[in-house]
Amino acid sequence: MSLDPRLPDLFAEASERQGEERESFLAGLDRAVPELAAEVRALLENRAEGERRFAGTVWERCAPAEESPGGLPKQIGPYRIVAELGRGGMGRVFLAEEVREAFRRQLALKVIDRPWGASDRARRFRSEVRILASLEHPGIARFLEGGELADGTLFLALEYVQGEDLLTFAEQRGLSTDERVRLVVEVLGAVAYAHEQGVVHRDLKPANILVDRFGRTRLLDFGVAKLLDDDDAPQHHTELALRMFTPAYASPEQFAGEPVSAATDIYSAGVLLYELLTGSRPFGGSGTSRSELERAVLASEPRPPSVRLRETTATTTTKATTKATPKATGTRRGSRTSDAAEGQRRAIARGLDAVCLEALRREPAERYPSARAFAADLERYLAGDAV
Repeated sequence: MSLDPRLPDLFAEASERQGEERESFLAGLDRAVPELAAEVRALLENRAEGERRFAGTVWERCAPAEESPGGLPKQIGPYRIVAELGRGGMGRVFLAEEVREAFRRQLALKVIDRPWGASDRARRFRSEVRILASLEHPGIARFLEGGELADGTLFLALEYVQGEDLLTFAEQRGLSTDERVRLVVEVLGAVAYAHEQGVVHRDLKPANILVDRFGRTRLLDFGVAKLLDDDDAPQHHTELALRMFTPAYASPEQFAGEPVSAATDIYSAGVLLYELLTGSRPFGGSGTSRSELERAVLASEPRPPSVRLRETTATTTTKATTKATPKATGTRRGSRTSDAAEGQRRAIARGLDAVCLEALRREPAERYPSARAFAADLERYLAGDAV
């Protein structure tokens, strides 16, 4: 029996994902191409066999003299490799250095390190190069160069952003409600610009939004982005199979396998806002299974953020008071916690409940008509006006 040409890529995608993301990926594959899904699952159970079967990565083509002691290539094209930053669905990302006669700079270098050819993986990578080359915005990591080297290596050079993800930045600095809202307004500015260029991101989440040392947000990773006017009907079956999204921030239409649009990003940005305001997402928590999350997103309405915050605060205060002795500082500390949370809850109730719930409507047509309209309502809230 001949090997389905999609199998190496699908096995690589599944191998690089963990937990909820892997389950989401496999669930989409089950629906679209069940015969391939069964093969991928079997290979995942015997990883060594799968890796032997699909050997031949770009690193195996590197000569030993080009390898560092840690197994990293010393050089990729004109870029000197400094360290590995991470791995994902598109391959590996390195911190690299470009040295020219007139300057030296650090950058983030993304490369595909799996076999390719006329594969969906290579197609998506080239799509990302095309998309990023068209985007010039201060809130989007700057595109520097991309293409294919003489040995067939696909690469993408991007601005290296030193910073923390959106949630970590807000939590570590104890940002106020208004400061958190301003961060989301910044992110929506970059999202709106991308939409106006005909690009929807499709995977907005904290890990894809970094805040630099100056407090400026940068939107990263357009690896699963889609050109809104791109007619890829022949690829529809594969797109449906891959279901490239992060379940915790995914929209109802993504779970349902329906077409994505700018409204998809608006929903995900609504989840980000909700989490920044309350410390939890609209549906499910860290222990929620993918199937439970899908049912909740497709069939339930989220609680208003002020209500969720009140519930979370009540639970936290109860636990803190139970642990403290009656005559010690526990009661006073619990009271301060309660007062601070109550003040934040009142601030949320002034208009942010309405804004959040508008972005999180189940039907795409019922959400904000654009990212700019979403941002405009948040700016009205910040100005003390009615949303």
